[in-house]
Amino acid sequence: MSKKFLCIFFFIFAFISFASSQDSIPTPENTRVRDTTRMWNKGGLCGVLFAQAAYSNWSAGGENSLAATGLLNLYANYSKKKVQWDSYLDAAYGFLNSEQYELRKNDDRLEINSAFGYRSKETNWYYAILVNGQTQFDKGFFYPDDTTIVSDFMSPGQIKIAVGMDYKPGKHLKLLIAPVTGKSTIVLNPNVDELFYSLDSNQKWRNEYGAYVKFFFKKEVFKNITLQIKTDLFSNYAEDPQNIDISAQVFVNMNVNKYVSAGITLDMIYDDNISVPIFAKNADGDKEQIGEGPRLQLKEVFTLKIAAKF
Repeated sequence: MSKKFLCIFFFIFAFISFASSQDSIPTPENTRVRDTTRMWNKGGLCGVLFAQAAYSNWSAGGENSLAATGLLNLYANYSKKKVQWDSYLDAAYGFLNSEQYELRKNDDRLEINSAFGYRSKETNWYYAILVNGQTQFDKGFFYPDDTTIVSDFMSPGQIKIAVGMDYKPGKHLKLLIAPVTGKSTIVLNPNVDELFYSLDSNQKWRNEYGAYVKFFFKKEVFKNITLQIKTDLFSNYAEDPQNIDISAQVFVNMNVNKYVSAGITLDMIYDDNISVPIFAKNADGDKEQIGEGPRLQLKEVFTLKIAAKF
Protein backbone atom coordinates (compact mmCIF):
# COMPACT_ATOMS: atom_id res chain seq x y z
CA MET A 1 0.00 0.00 0.00
CA SER A 2 2.78 2.45 0.90
CA LYS A 3 4.56 1.82 -2.41
CA LYS A 4 1.33 2.44 -4.29
CA PHE A 5 0.69 5.82 -2.76
CA LEU A 6 4.37 6.71 -3.01
CA CYS A 7 4.10 6.20 -6.79
CA ILE A 8 0.90 8.27 -6.95
CA PHE A 9 2.52 11.06 -4.92
CA PHE A 10 5.59 10.98 -7.18
CA PHE A 11 3.50 11.41 -10.34
CA ILE A 12 1.47 14.29 -8.89
CA PHE A 13 4.52 15.99 -7.35
CA ALA A 14 6.48 15.68 -10.59
CA PHE A 15 3.68 17.23 -12.59
CA ILE A 16 3.18 20.12 -10.13
CA SER A 17 6.92 20.75 -10.00
CA PHE A 18 7.08 20.75 -13.78
CA ALA A 19 4.25 23.29 -13.98
CA SER A 20 5.51 25.44 -11.13
CA SER A 21 9.08 25.63 -12.41
CA GLN A 22 8.05 28.33 -14.88
CA ASP A 23 7.93 31.89 -13.61
CA SER A 24 4.83 33.31 -15.34
CA ILE A 25 1.20 32.42 -14.76
CA PRO A 26 -1.33 33.83 -17.26
CA THR A 27 -4.48 35.35 -15.82
CA PRO A 28 -7.98 34.68 -17.17
CA GLU A 29 -8.64 36.28 -20.54
CA ASN A 30 -11.60 38.25 -19.24
CA THR A 31 -9.52 40.07 -16.62
CA ARG A 32 -6.31 40.87 -18.49
CA VAL A 33 -5.13 41.11 -22.06
CA ARG A 34 -3.21 37.93 -22.87
CA ASP A 35 0.53 38.40 -23.15
CA THR A 36 1.49 36.63 -26.36
CA THR A 37 5.17 36.62 -25.36
CA ARG A 38 4.48 34.13 -22.59
CA MET A 39 5.50 30.63 -23.55
CA TRP A 40 3.79 28.73 -20.70
CA ASN A 41 0.09 28.47 -19.95
CA LYS A 42 -0.61 26.42 -16.85
CA GLY A 43 -3.13 25.98 -14.08
CA GLY A 44 -5.56 23.50 -12.66
CA LEU A 45 -8.74 22.71 -10.82
CA CYS A 46 -9.32 21.07 -7.46
CA GLY A 47 -12.84 20.23 -6.39
CA VAL A 48 -15.36 17.92 -4.76
CA LEU A 49 -18.49 16.41 -6.33
CA PHE A 50 -21.54 15.62 -4.19
CA ALA A 51 -24.66 13.50 -4.68
CA GLN A 52 -27.14 12.89 -1.85
CA ALA A 53 -30.61 11.37 -1.38
CA ALA A 54 -32.72 11.10 1.81
CA TYR A 55 -36.17 9.57 2.39
CA SER A 56 -38.58 9.57 5.33
CA ASN A 57 -41.93 7.75 5.15
CA TRP A 58 -41.75 7.96 1.36
CA SER A 59 -44.54 5.75 0.00
CA ALA A 60 -42.79 5.05 -3.31
CA GLY A 61 -39.75 3.75 -1.45
CA GLY A 62 -36.12 4.77 -1.64
CA GLU A 63 -32.76 4.40 0.03
CA ASN A 64 -30.72 7.08 1.79
CA SER A 65 -27.35 7.52 0.11
CA LEU A 66 -24.40 9.87 -0.02
CA ALA A 67 -21.65 10.04 -2.64
CA ALA A 68 -18.57 12.25 -2.81
CA THR A 69 -15.72 12.43 -5.32
CA GLY A 70 -12.48 14.39 -5.16
CA LEU A 71 -11.11 15.84 -8.40
CA LEU A 72 -7.69 17.11 -9.44
CA ASN A 73 -6.94 18.48 -12.92
CA LEU A 74 -3.58 20.04 -13.78
CA TYR A 75 -2.24 21.28 -17.09
CA ALA A 76 0.95 22.86 -18.42
CA ASN A 77 1.13 23.95 -22.07
CA TYR A 78 4.19 25.36 -23.83
CA SER A 79 4.10 27.26 -27.12
CA LYS A 80 6.94 29.02 -28.94
CA LYS A 81 7.12 29.62 -32.67
CA LYS A 82 6.52 26.21 -34.28
CA VAL A 83 6.79 24.17 -31.08
CA GLN A 84 3.85 23.13 -28.88
CA TRP A 85 4.03 20.87 -25.83
CA ASP A 86 0.77 20.11 -23.99
CA SER A 87 0.61 18.09 -20.77
CA TYR A 88 -2.16 17.34 -18.30
CA LEU A 89 -3.04 15.20 -15.31
CA ASP A 90 -6.61 14.07 -14.60
CA ALA A 91 -7.39 12.31 -11.32
CA ALA A 92 -10.58 11.40 -9.44
CA TYR A 93 -11.47 9.23 -6.46
CA GLY A 94 -14.93 8.81 -4.97
CA PHE A 95 -17.07 6.83 -2.53
CA LEU A 96 -20.73 5.89 -2.21
CA ASN A 97 -22.42 5.07 1.10
CA SER A 98 -25.99 3.79 1.40
CA GLU A 99 -28.23 2.02 3.91
CA GLN A 100 -28.01 -1.31 2.08
CA TYR A 101 -24.30 -1.31 1.33
CA GLU A 102 -21.24 -0.21 3.25
CA LEU A 103 -18.81 2.39 1.97
CA ARG A 104 -17.65 1.44 -1.53
CA LYS A 105 -15.70 3.03 -4.37
CA ASN A 106 -17.74 4.49 -7.22
CA ASP A 107 -15.11 6.50 -9.15
CA ASP A 108 -11.40 5.96 -9.56
CA ARG A 109 -9.13 7.18 -12.35
CA LEU A 110 -5.64 8.52 -12.95
CA GLU A 111 -4.49 9.72 -16.38
CA ILE A 112 -1.31 11.50 -17.43
CA ASN A 113 -0.94 12.79 -20.99
CA SER A 114 1.89 14.63 -22.73
CA ALA A 115 2.02 15.57 -26.42
CA PHE A 116 4.90 17.30 -28.23
CA GLY A 117 4.30 18.86 -31.65
CA TYR A 118 6.30 20.69 -34.31
CA ARG A 119 4.29 22.75 -36.78
CA SER A 120 4.37 21.75 -40.44
CA LYS A 121 5.06 24.95 -42.39
CA GLU A 122 2.25 27.51 -41.96
CA THR A 123 -0.56 25.00 -41.53
CA ASN A 124 -2.69 23.70 -38.64
CA TRP A 125 -0.89 20.33 -38.74
CA TYR A 126 1.91 19.32 -36.35
CA TYR A 127 4.35 16.42 -36.42
CA ALA A 128 3.56 14.89 -33.05
CA ILE A 129 4.56 12.32 -30.47
CA LEU A 130 2.24 11.49 -27.58
CA VAL A 131 2.73 9.57 -24.33
CA ASN A 132 -0.38 8.58 -22.36
CA GLY A 133 -0.75 6.57 -19.15
CA GLN A 134 -3.99 5.44 -17.49
CA THR A 135 -4.76 3.45 -14.36
CA GLN A 136 -6.66 3.66 -11.07
CA PHE A 137 -5.66 4.29 -7.45
CA ASP A 138 -7.22 1.43 -5.53
CA LYS A 139 -8.84 -2.02 -5.62
CA GLY A 140 -12.04 -2.47 -7.62
CA PHE A 141 -14.76 -5.12 -7.50
CA PHE A 142 -17.76 -6.20 -9.55
CA TYR A 143 -20.43 -5.69 -6.93
CA PRO A 144 -22.27 -7.44 -5.35
CA ASP A 145 -19.15 -9.64 -5.30
CA ASP A 146 -16.80 -7.74 -2.96
CA THR A 147 -14.24 -10.51 -2.50
CA THR A 148 -12.76 -10.89 -6.00
CA ILE A 149 -10.40 -8.07 -6.97
CA VAL A 150 -10.82 -7.11 -10.63
CA SER A 151 -8.59 -4.01 -10.67
CA ASP A 152 -5.95 -2.16 -8.65
CA PHE A 153 -3.17 0.37 -9.12
CA MET A 154 -1.45 -0.51 -12.44
CA SER A 155 -3.72 -3.58 -12.64
CA PRO A 156 -4.59 -2.86 -15.27
CA GLY A 157 -2.48 0.06 -16.36
CA GLN A 158 -2.22 1.22 -19.95
CA ILE A 159 0.65 3.09 -21.58
CA LYS A 160 0.48 4.40 -25.15
CA ILE A 161 3.28 5.94 -27.21
CA ALA A 162 2.00 7.35 -30.51
CA VAL A 163 3.72 9.03 -33.45
CA GLY A 164 1.74 10.85 -36.12
CA MET A 165 0.14 14.16 -37.08
CA ASP A 166 -1.83 16.48 -34.79
CA TYR A 167 -4.48 18.79 -36.29
CA LYS A 168 -5.21 21.99 -34.31
CA PRO A 169 -7.42 24.41 -36.26
CA GLY A 170 -8.21 26.41 -33.11
CA LYS A 171 -8.40 26.30 -29.34
CA HIS A 172 -11.64 24.26 -29.35
CA LEU A 173 -10.54 21.24 -31.40
CA LYS A 174 -7.63 18.77 -31.50
CA LEU A 175 -7.29 15.65 -33.64
CA LEU A 176 -4.31 13.29 -33.43
CA ILE A 177 -3.85 10.66 -36.14
CA ALA A 178 -1.03 8.26 -35.27
CA PRO A 179 -0.40 5.29 -37.60
CA VAL A 180 2.59 4.23 -35.47
CA THR A 181 1.45 3.43 -31.93
CA GLY A 182 2.54 1.08 -29.18
CA LYS A 183 0.07 0.12 -26.46
CA SER A 184 1.06 -1.79 -23.32
CA THR A 185 -1.36 -3.35 -20.86
CA ILE A 186 0.11 -4.04 -17.41
CA VAL A 187 -1.25 -6.14 -14.53
CA LEU A 188 1.03 -6.01 -11.47
CA ASN A 189 -1.28 -7.24 -8.71
CA PRO A 190 -1.04 -11.07 -8.53
CA ASN A 191 -4.61 -11.19 -7.15
CA VAL A 192 -6.03 -9.69 -10.35
CA ASP A 193 -6.83 -12.27 -13.04
CA GLU A 194 -4.58 -11.51 -16.03
CA LEU A 195 -6.92 -13.48 -18.33
CA PHE A 196 -9.60 -10.86 -17.70
CA TYR A 197 -7.45 -8.37 -19.65
CA SER A 198 -6.36 -10.87 -22.35
CA LEU A 199 -2.95 -11.55 -20.84
CA ASP A 200 -1.67 -15.10 -20.55
CA SER A 201 -1.60 -16.77 -17.15
CA ASN A 202 1.16 -15.23 -14.97
CA GLN A 203 1.89 -12.67 -17.71
CA LYS A 204 2.27 -9.12 -16.37
CA TRP A 205 2.80 -7.17 -19.59
CA ARG A 206 1.11 -7.29 -23.01
CA ASN A 207 2.24 -5.22 -26.00
CA GLU A 208 0.15 -4.27 -29.03
CA TYR A 209 1.11 -2.27 -32.12
CA GLY A 210 -1.35 -0.41 -34.29
CA ALA A 211 -3.03 2.87 -35.22
CA TYR A 212 -4.40 5.42 -32.78
CA VAL A 213 -6.79 8.35 -33.15
CA LYS A 214 -7.42 10.88 -30.36
CA PHE A 215 -10.16 13.50 -30.70
CA PHE A 216 -10.85 16.41 -28.32
CA PHE A 217 -13.50 19.14 -28.52
CA LYS A 218 -14.43 21.73 -25.89
CA LYS A 219 -16.57 24.82 -26.38
CA GLU A 220 -19.11 26.99 -24.59
CA VAL A 221 -22.18 26.14 -26.68
CA PHE A 222 -24.53 28.39 -24.67
CA LYS A 223 -23.87 31.00 -22.01
CA ASN A 224 -22.37 29.21 -18.94
CA ILE A 225 -22.87 25.79 -20.61
CA THR A 226 -19.77 23.99 -21.90
CA LEU A 227 -19.70 20.83 -24.01
CA GLN A 228 -16.62 18.59 -23.95
CA ILE A 229 -16.10 15.46 -26.06
CA LYS A 230 -13.11 13.10 -25.85
CA THR A 231 -12.71 10.00 -28.03
CA ASP A 232 -9.84 7.50 -28.30
CA LEU A 233 -9.70 4.80 -31.01
CA PHE A 234 -7.08 2.05 -31.28
CA SER A 235 -6.70 -0.75 -33.84
CA ASN A 236 -4.21 -3.59 -33.38
CA TYR A 237 -2.46 -4.32 -36.69
CA ALA A 238 -1.51 -7.89 -35.77
CA GLU A 239 -4.75 -9.15 -34.19
CA ASP A 240 -8.28 -8.48 -35.45
CA PRO A 241 -7.64 -4.91 -36.68
CA GLN A 242 -11.36 -4.57 -37.46
CA ASN A 243 -12.14 -4.80 -33.72
CA ILE A 244 -11.42 -1.20 -32.73
CA ASP A 245 -10.99 -0.31 -29.06
CA ILE A 246 -13.18 2.68 -28.23
CA SER A 247 -13.05 5.03 -25.25
CA ALA A 248 -15.36 8.05 -25.38
CA GLN A 249 -16.60 10.66 -22.93
CA VAL A 250 -19.27 13.35 -23.31
CA PHE A 251 -19.35 15.98 -20.57
CA VAL A 252 -21.78 18.88 -20.20
CA ASN A 253 -20.90 21.45 -17.54
CA MET A 254 -23.30 24.15 -16.33
CA ASN A 255 -21.76 26.96 -14.29
CA VAL A 256 -23.83 28.40 -11.44
CA ASN A 257 -21.14 30.83 -10.31
CA LYS A 258 -17.36 31.01 -9.99
CA TYR A 259 -17.15 28.07 -7.57
CA VAL A 260 -20.32 26.00 -8.06
CA SER A 261 -21.36 24.07 -11.16
CA ALA A 262 -23.49 21.08 -12.15
CA GLY A 263 -22.55 18.54 -14.77
CA ILE A 264 -23.49 15.32 -16.47
CA THR A 265 -20.92 12.83 -17.78
CA LEU A 266 -21.39 9.83 -20.05
CA ASP A 267 -18.45 7.41 -20.43
CA MET A 268 -18.42 4.62 -23.03
CA ILE A 269 -15.76 1.92 -23.42
CA TYR A 270 -15.53 -1.05 -25.75
CA ASP A 271 -12.46 -3.26 -25.74
CA ASP A 272 -12.65 -6.65 -27.47
CA ASN A 273 -9.86 -7.90 -25.18
CA ILE A 274 -11.79 -7.28 -21.94
CA SER A 275 -14.36 -9.86 -20.88
CA VAL A 276 -17.02 -8.24 -18.73
CA PRO A 277 -19.13 -10.39 -16.35
CA ILE A 278 -22.73 -10.70 -17.51
CA PHE A 279 -25.37 -10.68 -14.75
CA ALA A 280 -29.07 -11.55 -14.67
CA LYS A 281 -31.64 -11.69 -11.89
CA ASN A 282 -32.43 -15.16 -10.54
CA ALA A 283 -35.76 -16.40 -9.22
CA ASP A 284 -35.14 -14.62 -5.89
CA GLY A 285 -34.52 -11.30 -7.63
CA ASP A 286 -30.80 -11.29 -6.86
CA LYS A 287 -28.07 -10.58 -9.44
CA GLU A 288 -26.31 -13.74 -10.62
CA GLN A 289 -23.41 -14.07 -13.08
CA ILE A 290 -24.42 -16.10 -16.14
CA GLY A 291 -21.33 -15.58 -18.29
CA GLU A 292 -18.73 -13.11 -19.52
CA GLY A 293 -17.58 -11.51 -22.76
CA PRO A 294 -16.80 -8.21 -24.51
CA ARG A 295 -19.54 -5.64 -23.91
CA LEU A 296 -20.12 -1.92 -24.34
CA GLN A 297 -19.36 -0.42 -20.92
CA LEU A 298 -21.42 2.62 -19.91
CA LYS A 299 -21.21 5.01 -16.98
CA GLU A 300 -23.42 8.06 -16.42
CA VAL A 301 -22.95 10.50 -13.56
CA PHE A 302 -24.83 13.68 -12.65
CA THR A 303 -23.00 15.83 -10.11
CA LEU A 304 -22.92 19.08 -8.20
CA LYS A 305 -19.36 20.38 -8.10
CA ILE A 306 -17.62 22.80 -5.77
CA ALA A 307 -14.23 23.67 -7.22
CA ALA A 308 -11.48 26.27 -7.26
CA LYS A 309 -9.33 27.07 -10.30
CA PHE A 310 -5.70 28.15 -10.07
